Amino acid sequence: MKTPQKVLYALCAVLLVFDIFIHKHGHFGWDDWFGFSAVYGIISCLVLVMGAKWLLPCLKKDEAYYD
Repeated sequence: MKTPQKVLYALCAVLLVFDIFIHKHGHFGWDDWFGFSAVYGIISCLVLVMGAKWLLPCLKKDEAYYD
């Protein structure tokens, strides 16, 4: 594994550990769960990427469209 990836993973792990010590003021009950922001971010990113993969072929034009 490359060094920048190791640094990124280590930083993510440290921030997840800090999540234990931070008092959050969530609006809903699940906002205060441990690691909620990380899981929500990953799921949101996956939904956006998969949605773009599904939508992009619908928006593509043929190569000779502008000819």
